[in-house]
Amino acid sequence: MKNKKALIKAVIFDLDGTLIDSEPVYFESEKIWLGGFGIAYSQEMNHKYLGRGSAAMIADLLAMFPDSAMSKFGIEELVRQKDEAYLELAPRMVKAFPQVLSFANSLHKMDVAMAIASGSTLKVINSMVESLGFTHFFNCIVSAEEIKTGKPAPDIFLETARRMAVEPENCLVLEDSKNGVLSAKAAGMHCVVLPDPELPFFAEQELADILVKGGPRAFDPEAALSAFDWKA
Repeated sequence: MKNKKALIKAVIFDLDGTLIDSEPVYFESEKIWLGGFGIAYSQEMNHKYLGRGSAAMIADLLAMFPDSAMSKFGIEELVRQKDEAYLELAPRMVKAFPQVLSFANSLHKMDVAMAIASGSTLKVINSMVESLGFTHFFNCIVSAEEIKTGKPAPDIFLETARRMAVEPENCLVLEDSKNGVLSAKAAGMHCVVLPDPELPFFAEQELADILVKGGPRAFDPEAALSAFDWKA
């Protein structure tokens, strides 16, 4: 007997590295910003923070570099500075991944509810969604700054499902990071993972319902649509 397909009523998109090609710009802006504090920000350090919220990242950096000039500022101010550094570059440099955007277009035509759940701040999320012109897609936007514990905890996805009034088992998450996959699965949701093929492999990819080894650029929207049943 054929396995029954999961019924999906809502799709939750991670933003950075999943829906939009922003991770290289984030890395560049953070390298410049942290360099101003005398911190040499490396790709290895950056990988650790993929999928995590800005406040959690900064708290960790403050613990790692207690004697840096960062310690003169509170976390809220440092998050603001980090956002400003990113937004100086992002609007003219960041684009959506075409295949993932095509998937969102198809879902919109099918009247499937969509949300963004991201480690970025609301200011950054709203700025990028507006500048890229797809505000009309999303019924709900949730930032890590609005919940107590960020990814890999399930809180952000559970809060998104609550706001959308959809049960977790009827939600599909698109993610690119280890922390994101762990968060989605801990929330009891279905998951498509689109890991950047240029970044180190993480074993948690295997937890996803669908693994796209080539990342967002290799994503097949039609294959994802056919893998699940959809809300009529």
